[in-house]
Amino acid sequence: MNSRIYGFITVRTGSSRLPEKCLLNFGNVNVITHLIRRLKKFKITPIICTTKNKSDDIIETISRFEKVSFFRGSEKNKIKRWHDCSKKFNIKYFHI
Repeated sequence: MNSRIYGFITVRTGSSRLPEKCLLNFGNVNVITHLIRRLKKFKITPIICTTKNKSDDIIETISRFEKVSFFRGSEKNKIKRWHDCSKKFNIKYFHI
């Protein structure tokens, strides 16, 4: 049994209330980078769950730079995105 703890970071740039909030400055980095690094610090394996939209390419770029896995899926249905991500990476349990 895999003893890793996974944390899915559900993120997209197209939020209607505060667009691109994940890219806002947070200390010396942006919010998404801060979240990734916090998960790593506490031995939680981060996986970015974002959409297939072109506007979320920046999130994929950040994921690659931070050397974390990512999944691109449904924009409208984040539960489906989590499900599809967990199937892709063969994960039974995760935190969101």
